[in-house]
Amino acid sequence: MQDYSLKIADAIEQFLKEDDWNFEPVDENGVIRFGIRLKCKFQHADIHVRIRQSGFMVLAVLPITADEESRPQVLDFINRANYGFIHGNFEMDPRDGEVRFRTSQNCGDDEVLVSSEIIRECIYLNLSMVERYGTPLMKVMMGALEPEEAIEQAEAD
Repeated sequence: MQDYSLKIADAIEQFLKEDDWNFEPVDENGVIRFGIRLKCKFQHADIHVRIRQSGFMVLAVLPITADEESRPQVLDFINRANYGFIHGNFEMDPRDGEVRFRTSQNCGDDEVLVSSEIIRECIYLNLSMVERYGTPLMKVMMGALEPEEAIEQAEAD
């Protein structure tokens, strides 16, 4: 049984085609995948668009995980970064150190069609946050900066 909205999936795929993205079509789990080049030290991320019955979420999965030693500092950085965010958040899997940024959109029931403007905002906001906070986050992961200093760098512009 399909556990995601075909209307939302179609709208997202149409947006990605029109915006000239190279992506894998929605799979049996309601996930669209593609990669993106970033303007930060991470250089790229894997994007997963997870579609549900009443909405979707965009996950930018970073290519480097936080090792066990740096996880407390990475969590401190994430907590400081997330404070005050309105749409989206960084998150880290404490089991393996995977770090990602998530944005999501509720689209109501299956009768509501999500607009290309909403899709664009959800994807591009996600990518801009990863680019803005990516290099300072990498420095925290490598032990080159303390979380508080890294946030100051990210938010200096």
